[in-house]
Amino acid sequence: MGDVALWGFGATVVLTTAILAAQSLGLTRIDMPFVLGTMVTLNRDRAKTAGDALHFIVG
Repeated sequence: MGDVALWGFGATVVLTTAILAAQSLGLTRIDMPFVLGTMVTLNRDRAKTAGDALHFIVG
């Protein structure tokens, strides 16, 4: 069970890095942690933080 959690965390880090790299290179404008955060709160400042937390918890 510990190996699965470790691989899940590693995959989440890789996916987050790929998303940030694509945004930085102008390949996409989609911010998945922000999208996830807007499901929890309407405050744009809190949505990014909440989305990051949800992304890592689900990942």
